[in-house]
Amino acid sequence: GHILNFVSQSFDPNLLGSSESQPVSMSVGKFSWWVRDKFGSKITGQVVDLRRFDPVTMMAPTQKVSVPAKFIETFLVVADFCLNQDPLDNKAVPTSRMKKLWSMVAGGASWNQRYFQIVRNRLDRLGVVRIFDRNHQTGKAWRWEAGANFPAGSWKEEQRNLKCKKRGLGKSFQEFIADTTNVLNNKQHTTLYQTDTHFLAFLAPNADSRPSPDW
Repeated sequence: GHILNFVSQSFDPNLLGSSESQPVSMSVGKFSWWVRDKFGSKITGQVVDLRRFDPVTMMAPTQKVSVPAKFIETFLVVADFCLNQDPLDNKAVPTSRMKKLWSMVAGGASWNQRYFQIVRNRLDRLGVVRIFDRNHQTGKAWRWEAGANFPAGSWKEEQRNLKCKKRGLGKSFQEFIADTTNVLNNKQHTTLYQTDTHFLAFLAPNADSRPSPDW
């Protein structure tokens, strides 16, 4: 009964059999490149066991958990559907909806509540997703939206986005570095020269090598 009451809040019988409805098709691989680049093969996090909370010491045991990359990929596929492709009108993201969609991801990882919490909180801190309403109560779920750092669907698309941002700055990379260098005092510049000659060589690849003014 509780489930039916919850579903009835957003259920629209007029959409049944509509020619506009599209079948849901999801599979891992869309964000594999991004996960490998940002996290490698796994991420680790701490999980607090609140069931063993000690009211005397006001402490609860924690456990270190490793989340495999495949789980993160599956999370992003489901989050992309819930936040970008088919968000609810009130931007609510019920866990029950994510679990249902999770089982529909072809080649995805198995559901794990602990893994889900770790990945959700980590991506929220990184700005990949943005949870702007954590007020949870009966009939009301947390509300999310895609963050500014939500990955693009492909490596090429991500590169296009980066190029567009670069053009929007109105300065070339060399000009940006030159402006930044002018702000530094001579001592800082000399330290940079002594500690990272490769960086200076990159800034002026055609310049003749010369010793630091302090040498």
